[in-house]
Amino acid sequence: MAHAETSFAISNSAKKKAEQALKTLVKDFDCVVAAILASPDGLLMASCTIDDEVECDAVAAMSSSIISLGDALTAQATHDENHVSKTVLSETETISIATMYAGTLILTTIGHAHANMGTVLSRSRQTAAEIAIIVDQDDGKVSKGKQKASFQFDPDVLLARVLKNKNEDK
Repeated sequence: MAHAETSFAISNSAKKKAEQALKTLVKDFDCVVAAILASPDGLLMASCTIDDEVECDAVAAMSSSIISLGDALTAQATHDENHVSKTVLSETETISIATMYAGTLILTTIGHAHANMGTVLSRSRQTAAEIAIIVDQDDGKVSKGKQKASFQFDPDVLLARVLKNKNEDK
């Protein structure tokens, strides 16, 4: 199943509203270190972090890859390409990460390891739903010539791009 990479655009007004939703998530929940919003093709749309250690551009690119791989894994496991991942979780000794769709965008929330994962998930889902509404209301307000993104894009293309970037950094 081959899909072309897409470009994605939202208005400045919608971007500011999305950024405010991310700030609320990070500032109101002290266990959250960062919230990053990415386009389906891995471009950083908005972010909020409590420190400068999080490389938001890199996390945005990897977030689109991981959710896409989650979709591919779900499709493979269920033999049904109509399923998409609700959430992809990753936990280490120092952080917990939840990546999920926020409408057509991708929200990644990074929390401290001591954070209750259920609370991180619940707050992230609320924020994702809020952002989905913002993006949905923004539909049609984007500048002409920009294509709205689709959930379906090629995970192999995204993985190849991330690996290429990783090799170039060496």
